[in-house]
Amino acid sequence: MKIPPEPGRHSSGFLLVTLIGRPNAGKSTLVNAIAGWKVSITSSRPSTTRRSHYARKDLGELEIIFVDTPGMHQPKSELGKKMVRHAEEALDGADVIMPVFDASRPATQGDRIVMASAMKELAASRGRSCALRIVANKIDKISKVSTVQALASYYNLAKDTAESIAKGLDGHAPQDTAKGTASHAPQDTAKAAADVVPSVPSVPSVPSVPSVPSVISQYDIEIFPVSALKGTGVTELMESLAYSGSSPTLQPAIEQTSAYRPTSRSATRSDVMHSLPPVFQEWDTLQSLLPDISQEYYVAELVREQVLRRVADELPYSVACRIAEWRPPYIACDIVVERKSQKAIILGKGGTRLRDIGIGARSSLPAGTYLDLAVKVVPHWQDTPEMFEQMGY
Repeated sequence: MKIPPEPGRHSSGFLLVTLIGRPNAGKSTLVNAIAGWKVSITSSRPSTTRRSHYARKDLGELEIIFVDTPGMHQPKSELGKKMVRHAEEALDGADVIMPVFDASRPATQGDRIVMASAMKELAASRGRSCALRIVANKIDKISKVSTVQALASYYNLAKDTAESIAKGLDGHAPQDTAKGTASHAPQDTAKAAADVVPSVPSVPSVPSVPSVPSVISQYDIEIFPVSALKGTGVTELMESLAYSGSSPTLQPAIEQTSAYRPTSRSATRSDVMHSLPPVFQEWDTLQSLLPDISQEYYVAELVREQVLRRVADELPYSVACRIAEWRPPYIACDIVVERKSQKAIILGKGGTRLRDIGIGARSSLPAGTYLDLAVKVVPHWQDTPEMFEQMGY
């Protein structure tokens, strides 16, 4: 299901790839798989990523910069609005836009908003040869038939969105099949995209590759089935990006694209995550890996990752971490919550949960690191821009 790109694009040797998608679609896991180290923290909780992160991949004469963005959602706080802006602003100037979808779930209105955002940027940037690489992620959770159905669904969604945008640009009334307000889309994005968002197409019981209509054939579009968690399809995705960038050193570099590609099809989540190399062994190594963020922010995020893996569903949105004192190997980190009842949850019975959070975070830090954790209550921090901006968001 591929529209071949024109070879020779981006001959400057630099490719900027921006990932967008709904919360928990697997964007960060995919970026980590490509980079070969933990660029962004991950968890099963939605909206784990709160700002854009960058990962560099060197393919010889082609350098690819991947931008991992927060999930596009309906914001309920000032922090949520800032997260959505991070995602929208990251689209500007991208050579490749990579919408990532959770193929294990039916497409939602939020997915339609994501596709509309990607296609609108694609249509507006035709002069600089922007490309679209659609990722149907989490195929390890579904059957082969369901995977093919998902690919057909996302292709048709891209096609219908492109046609709706073309009608709008031509001065005709755009197709308005999106009724109501998307429950998970940001208000401003939903309003901007409402006129160009088609309904999710129904998928036939026996999927077939649709014919290429004239509108979508104007674009450089490919669709990839991927399991970012297990590494499936990552190599093929990287080959497409390298081909778009015209790298003469494609194959040797592609062999090293995924740092946790499984050695067998029966690899478990634990096998995959433990095959990641240590993030770093010393502080100087960490700094060299972080072109856009500070060591302090990254370590605070490692602590928050451990919190997210150990707390109830309602807490992740109210938790932040900030470095109170930075004198490696001594590091003091505050875990910030909004209510006293949340502090008790973080501490756990006899402080056992806080202890486990510290043990988990230290496992990713250089040997000998002393991590001093404290839990602080700061009411309404999510709606206080100066507060969450100090935390790096």
